[in-house]
Amino acid sequence: MELIKKCQCLHPAERHCNMSTRESSKVDLYGLGNAIVDLILQVSEEDFTALKLNKGGMQLVSAAEQEALFTKLSRYKMLPASGGSAANTIIGAAGLGVKAAYGCRVGDDAFGKHYLSEMADLGVILPSSAIAGIQAGE
Repeated sequence: MELIKKCQCLHPAERHCNMSTRESSKVDLYGLGNAIVDLILQVSEEDFTALKLNKGGMQLVSAAEQEALFTKLSRYKMLPASGGSAANTIIGAAGLGVKAAYGCRVGDDAFGKHYLSEMADLGVILPSSAIAGIQAGE
């Protein structure tokens, strides 16, 4: 619980931590990690081969590479899914009825807004709010 109480002090100038000490004492499990939004889409075998990616793999890309991928795949429906390895653990615990919170930096963009909304829908307390001026992944 001490980590949760310190959360308010880690970034006092940014003031994006919304969890009070009183609220933090009511949390059973607290995770700390990155706010990751996966984009899930079903593409043709031909389009996938043209991207030169490995099936079942994960590859980090630059903002320019991401934009190029979005352009190439724009005809496909993209389903966002909030996660990240630590967040997935917290989501699973919340689904089992554990009162769980997750600390992360969330950008003030469409992905950040999705992350905040979906985590709340999944029963995860996010003491952070979106930080103006940053995008997801920064």
